[in-house]
Amino acid sequence: MLRKNQPDPQLTALLTVGTVCSAIAVGVGVMMTQNNALLALVAAIATLGTVAAIASTEAAIYAVIAVACFDGIIKGFHPSMFSMLLKDIFLAIALAHWIWDGMNGSPRISLSHRVAAPAVMFILYCTAQMFNSENVSWALALAGLRSWCVWIPVFFITYDTIRTRKQFERLILFIAVISAVTGVYGIVQHRIGFQHLYKISSSFAFYTAFAHGANVRAPGTYVHPGTAGSAMSFAATVCIGVALAARAFSLRQVLLLLAAPICLAAMAATGSRAPLVGAAIGLMAFILMTRRAHLVVGLIILLLIGGWQAEKYVGRMMSARYSQSRLNMTVIWQRAIGPFTRGFEMLSLYPLGTGVASGTGAGRAVFLMDEPMHVKSETAVLIENEVGRAMKELGLPGTALFLWLLWRVFTSAFAGWAHSTGRDAWLASGLVASALNLALQLMVGSSLYLAPGGIYFWMACALASRIPDYAAQDAMALAKREPEQVQEWERLTGAQATQAP
Repeated sequence: MLRKNQPDPQLTALLTVGTVCSAIAVGVGVMMTQNNALLALVAAIATLGTVAAIASTEAAIYAVIAVACFDGIIKGFHPSMFSMLLKDIFLAIALAHWIWDGMNGSPRISLSHRVAAPAVMFILYCTAQMFNSENVSWALALAGLRSWCVWIPVFFITYDTIRTRKQFERLILFIAVISAVTGVYGIVQHRIGFQHLYKISSSFAFYTAFAHGANVRAPGTYVHPGTAGSAMSFAATVCIGVALAARAFSLRQVLLLLAAPICLAAMAATGSRAPLVGAAIGLMAFILMTRRAHLVVGLIILLLIGGWQAEKYVGRMMSARYSQSRLNMTVIWQRAIGPFTRGFEMLSLYPLGTGVASGTGAGRAVFLMDEPMHVKSETAVLIENEVGRAMKELGLPGTALFLWLLWRVFTSAFAGWAHSTGRDAWLASGLVASALNLALQLMVGSSLYLAPGGIYFWMACALASRIPDYAAQDAMALAKREPEQVQEWERLTGAQATQAP
């Protein structure tokens, strides 16, 4: 007998075969009609992701991450409103599947989580700010709402979907592999430039802004070097944290240990400074939370390998972007605190905010719209500090709600660490450190709006909150094992399992 909500293996196999066959059929059909191998491959992969996402919420999460990681290539290859909103479409599929599962008996315990109340209130307040009298464009207001709220549902979807340790390990490994693959391409792109992309589509001319002679800031498969740097910074931090907590010399640990230095080198290839600072502080937090000397040794070895590879392949970029003149305490202070003070000035003029229609979040979609979009000159102030931007756009109530939401989600993740033991505490430390890494980048931009950085933040916090539940599941499983198996598990995990009476 299968337990309630447990998938039928035969049905799973049937869905898998059907998904693969559908993807092959679409790919062959496009190849026969368009005679374009690249387009056929893209169509087959898109079909694979779409059918899988419709069939499974977990697969939908993977699809959202995959589209976000290849967002730059997708938009350059086929610039359209569809490609601009492709991430949103897969997120909508994941959200619809999550709702459908809830209606069919799967518990939606995330809705009673302490993050739920501030999240709902913040989204409703941002929606109300679309009607701010300072707004002059509905399209920009919608884009602004999206920039504040689009990835918040990821927390709830992840919390309710990634319920077991096996699912957790699978998801982290997926992030590691896709980050390593895109990271390798980013390093190659830094060395060879963008000529190969120009031959595919003239839309990639956008990348000329990132080439300064021999110094190429590589966006890789992402939309911007800053976005790529943020993604690589997160991946490196979480891979290091989870790898050091994994079972020694297991395949999972080996793959994570291989991915971490690649992501560090790829981060350097982007020339992004905020992700470097975020990673450094995040890894320091990881060390403080674990308080294990042997983990510090392993961390230093990984950082040395990553630094060696970065110097070997992107040394010129490191010299240009990470020099003392461009990365010092004075520059960091001016870059982070300067926009914050500007936010205070706008808050004094507009205590209830100027509305969310500031242009942030519109991106290249501006060029695809038929109607002209503009912002009032007196409120068209660019603030590259997310708290400062909240002061300007959302006013005092919205800023308070935003900080309350961040506080709740961080304390929930921290509580997951505090209630974990042994290697699980190390896992939670890696997740909290990775989320902290991204949160620190809010001081210089919209890191929780950019993809996949924003996706990763809410996902990491949800997973860290879930870690104690994985330990409880392990304890229940251990109660059914032989004493020798229990002792071996305790030796591997460092946890003290309790035998059932």
